[in-house]
Amino acid sequence: MEPVFENDKSSSVAVSRYLDQENFTSEKEIFEALIDSKSQGTVIGITSSLLGRTMYLTGVVDLVLGDHSIVVLHAYDTNGYILPETKIPLDSIKAVRSFASKFENPYVSKLNEEQNPLLF
Repeated sequence: MEPVFENDKSSSVAVSRYLDQENFTSEKEIFEALIDSKSQGTVIGITSSLLGRTMYLTGVVDLVLGDHSIVVLHAYDTNGYILPETKIPLDSIKAVRSFASKFENPYVSKLNEEQNPLLF
């Protein structure tokens, strides 16, 4: 039996396109990406030791600027999983990845899908 993706060029393009997305790691890039996520309501991937070993895809609710700036995140990620922390110091963020998609409450999205199923 032949592997499903052996000759499928479209899947390799999609994978390489995903791998080419840039993680921002400098303080300036992280700060700019957080501001963009908050102002545009878009998804942002955040890596911080306070969140664990994974990158969470969530949205920025607020930025509290001061001597010890705080980033306020939604309480859940794009899949509905509850984040271990929602208020994290800006300097604890190690990397971010910006996304163009709008952050939507996954619970409301799921309810809308169940109430208005697509008819095929």
